[in-house]
Amino acid sequence: MSELGSGRDAVANYINICNTIADSYPESVAHGLQKDAIQNSVDARKSKKFPVHVEFQVIENECGTFLTFTDSNTVGLTGEVMNSASDYGNLGSDDHWARFEAFAFTKDDPDALGARGQGKFIFLRASQQYKMIYDTLRSDGIYRLGATQATETSRQVYPLYGERWEGSTAEAKLFELCGLEPLREVGTRIIVCDPLPEVLEEIESDDFERAIQETWLRAIEKKQLSVRINSTRDSKGIYAPSPYPLPSVDTPSVKTWICGKDFNNFEIASADGKFKIKKFHAAFFREGGIRDDLQGIAIVQNGMKISSLNMEMAPPEISRGITGFIEFDRELDRELRKGKNQSPNHYSLKWRSSTPRAIKQFINKQLDAFGRQKLGIGENEKEKQKRLRNSAEKEAMELFRRFAPDIDLRSPRPGPGPGPADPNPDPPPPPHKEIGLTVRAKFPDEGKKPRIDWGETISLFVQAFNKTADSVEGLLSARVLLGDSCVEVLLDNSCVALAPSENGPFVVKPDNASPVKVNIDASRYNVPGEYRIRLILTDAESGSQLDIRTVRFWVEDNPPHRMPFNLEPAELSTRRAWQPYGDLHDDPTIYYNTRHPQYRHAQESEEKQADYLFTICLEGALHFILTRPHTDQGADYHPLNTDEIVKSGEDMMPEKVYEEINRYMSEVLWRRFRE
Repeated sequence: MSELGSGRDAVANYINICNTIADSYPESVAHGLQKDAIQNSVDARKSKKFPVHVEFQVIENECGTFLTFTDSNTVGLTGEVMNSASDYGNLGSDDHWARFEAFAFTKDDPDALGARGQGKFIFLRASQQYKMIYDTLRSDGIYRLGATQATETSRQVYPLYGERWEGSTAEAKLFELCGLEPLREVGTRIIVCDPLPEVLEEIESDDFERAIQETWLRAIEKKQLSVRINSTRDSKGIYAPSPYPLPSVDTPSVKTWICGKDFNNFEIASADGKFKIKKFHAAFFREGGIRDDLQGIAIVQNGMKISSLNMEMAPPEISRGITGFIEFDRELDRELRKGKNQSPNHYSLKWRSSTPRAIKQFINKQLDAFGRQKLGIGENEKEKQKRLRNSAEKEAMELFRRFAPDIDLRSPRPGPGPGPADPNPDPPPPPHKEIGLTVRAKFPDEGKKPRIDWGETISLFVQAFNKTADSVEGLLSARVLLGDSCVEVLLDNSCVALAPSENGPFVVKPDNASPVKVNIDASRYNVPGEYRIRLILTDAESGSQLDIRTVRFWVEDNPPHRMPFNLEPAELSTRRAWQPYGDLHDDPTIYYNTRHPQYRHAQESEEKQADYLFTICLEGALHFILTRPHTDQGADYHPLNTDEIVKSGEDMMPEKVYEEINRYMSEVLWRRFRE
């Protein structure tokens, strides 16, 4: 076959590449930035005798605003500067500089956490200019500077081939570009130019510190890692959060479950081989108070949290008090780094692969034993099915986020168009309940809900409904809880009279028809974090519980990553596989029918159930897309092609709607099942 001869480089929109890679991170840009920055430093660790030091700093000077992260006790960016693109064909194990400047050149070290070559793009995404500068001081005395910037047609790397920014030349260039002094200790520094406001906001708040604590808990606890944050507000070192280090002795308020003490199974077997557990340590705190991001068993690789699993068979008051971690030997650590087992951004394992599935089974087995032997929880068939369903729901949502990232349900974009005049209509009764409650929580700033700050007020609009032919006398109570402690009583057995229904759902407000106010004063709500408003409707005659609803909010704190809508099981009395509830403004929920024969066909297998629920998530999301309020310019059905389903006058054409939904669903399912 003849050769093509000389060609030209293909053009790529590197800004889109940066955005796409950043969008694959389930948390914020700042969360991903700290994870990849520290992982690069841990991979470059020089000596295990001393911890890796990482310092994040916000700098404002005459050259602009910069976010830097600098490491020490690392080897720096070793290797040569490549003189041409062809030099990248023979990269050695020490060519860290060349790999950092390139894209998708994986590391040879099987123990390296970052081995996919894409993490640097989160640094570019953190810059409003998609620009970063980087310098390194090596043990051989070489000081070097480089820079890169993404554009819509390429990614420029500086300086040009054949040039060097080294020594005094690099020092002068650094001062010209950033007004900064060169490194004085062996290590590496990355300088994000003109960082995004939301990144700076997280660093100035406590969110960045919490993200580092969550991700690097074990490395910090074992003194393998030392981190400091220098913001414009203060300077502080990062320490292991409470309740770490975990206790190892049982007390009346704390119970533990430790490998080698409470059980001696150190082995995990999968189709990929037999591997060893290095450490498993779980603890239950009867008083609760465990941060949301620390709840469950953290899966740790080389000091970094990848994911976590909760104790799903337990009631909420138990599962919220469980924290702990599992660590592996070197062979299992290496196995999990393979692409078949882990996503490139290190935020989740591929639970369907053999080894992650074996790890999940191991953790669940130990949590089951912990619950039975020390926490007084017995597993029955109903609890087993509930745990299976919860796992399937989580996996289905993860599949939805991964393979349909272009469905933007967090930006409903209200404006003129069809729909009720009230911008916050009361939600309809859930389709699967005969008697119950509907609750709408109105926050002073809907854009940041469910966060609320001191001095602000939440308004609760509570309704009770009765779809039966009988009159019901009910009692409604509402309390605000912090953990299991009552913070405030909002309603104390308020009388609710529900007349019988004649023509379908009958909704009537309780006697106190005005909104229930929750005033967030600093003296009462003095602990930042998650609170719950628990509303309970009971039968006044029998005392039996008719319905229970929970509204969660976070005081002076941001909630963990939110799903675009709720996914809940229900025994629907129709042949429909699922039914929607609420809208994008308020409590969007998809109820899936556990009586449906297709669900029952899938319910015994977590994988089958997750695939089934993934399709329901996709269909439900498209329902919310088509009911999205119009923009000032008219209909907005993104990511569906509005022009394909709307004709002049903004009338939807049924056949075109079906064709466009079928096209989009087929595309997403193709992405999902081509793996």
